[in-house]
Amino acid sequence: MNHKRDVFFIPSKSGDLFAVYYHPSGQTSFARGDILYIHPFADEMNKSRRMAALQAGLFSQKGFGILQIDLFGCGDSKGEFGDATWDIWKDNINTAIEWLIVKKGKKISLWGLRLGALLMMDFVKNSRVPIEKYIFWQPVLNGKMAMHQFFRLALASQIMGRDQESSKEIREKLSREQNVEIGGYELNHELVNMIERINMADLCPLPGSRIIWKEISFNDSGNIAPGTSKLVENFKQKGCIVETELVKGNSFWNTIEIAILPELIQSTTNSMISD
Repeated sequence: MNHKRDVFFIPSKSGDLFAVYYHPSGQTSFARGDILYIHPFADEMNKSRRMAALQAGLFSQKGFGILQIDLFGCGDSKGEFGDATWDIWKDNINTAIEWLIVKKGKKISLWGLRLGALLMMDFVKNSRVPIEKYIFWQPVLNGKMAMHQFFRLALASQIMGRDQESSKEIREKLSREQNVEIGGYELNHELVNMIERINMADLCPLPGSRIIWKEISFNDSGNIAPGTSKLVENFKQKGCIVETELVKGNSFWNTIEIAILPELIQSTTNSMISD
């Protein structure tokens, strides 16, 4: 099915942000609201583009409008990745939400994948914009752990014979407030330091918030990870309404070849249209 979509740039303080807006299919009266997608970190963004587009298309078919942006220094937006900071990215989210409010004026939901989920929740902490629902796709729960895993790319490159710095050298540069290069990406020391301070456990949304939480796993255990379960229970105790589901499939955001997970797309859509 063909979807009506607009491709354009949204002006922001940091520079023009590349954006795609999927219009809700059907009559205007059928529109369910808008969803802002926040992409994951570094190469995970590229590996996830196909999944994000397929999900946006099905959301559109079900009456949602979807805005997808490339954050500053990412994809086709202005700026270099090495100049990006956490605060700039949060300001990008604010700019995108303002665009939706001005242009569309409907209720807004947020959808974040991996580090994008952590970023959007840190943004929400100081935002007064009412959010209808939150969609978590395999969210990063601990920024420091996420950076530790990303740094392992440097060690992997060394093993493969590439000229890369060790984790110790990377840490020393960061302590001197210097940028570092990992896996082909230059990282701003301010960005790394901020990410490592962020923990999802400190970012619970307002009581009554509705969270659609999707975890992906290769096995058939039927249970989400203990750390995730503990955090979900904490959110519930603080008054949030959390729906969790474990979807069997591959980690499409870091596979060698571009991969899709149709079950996740259908499951997420079903959760969004159910009241």
